[in-house]
Amino acid sequence: MKTIDQLHQDGKYRPTVISLLYHYKLDQPYFLLVNSAKSEDQWHLPQGGIKRPETLEEGLARELNKELGINLRSDVFDLVVNRKYIKLKATENTPYRLRGQFTKGKAYFFASGRYIGEGNFQLKPDEVKAYRWATADEVTQAYLSRPDKLELIKTEIKKVKKR
Repeated sequence: MKTIDQLHQDGKYRPTVISLLYHYKLDQPYFLLVNSAKSEDQWHLPQGGIKRPETLEEGLARELNKELGINLRSDVFDLVVNRKYIKLKATENTPYRLRGQFTKGKAYFFASGRYIGEGNFQLKPDEVKAYRWATADEVTQAYLSRPDKLELIKTEIKKVKKR
């Protein structure tokens, strides 16, 4: 596996972190979904690119703070970061465009943690229009149009349920 810095140097796959934040309600995990400002009805897990020279945790902290006002140190408990990544190639049907130097697609890293903050999210309007807490089934439904990510998301949700 290449490091984040090596992915940047290689220039093919953009390092990207997907955050699976959850909280419990009646012994069931609910996951944070956001509605992208760039797409009318696209709900997804918070995610964002990892910039140079950030670590995975620094990129995650910056993205969550920038988009939602979440402080990773005080609002998230039991953070688990998966240092393995999955490369997905961009195709003509991919709902994002490649940015800058990256020519092939994205390298997705996952991070999950229990959200213990107060829920007073400060949405950045040009990034996120709205948020909601969703069941595992609702998260799966949100990714039905993205079969390339669907199995990855299901696997990460199963890991959270086993904690």
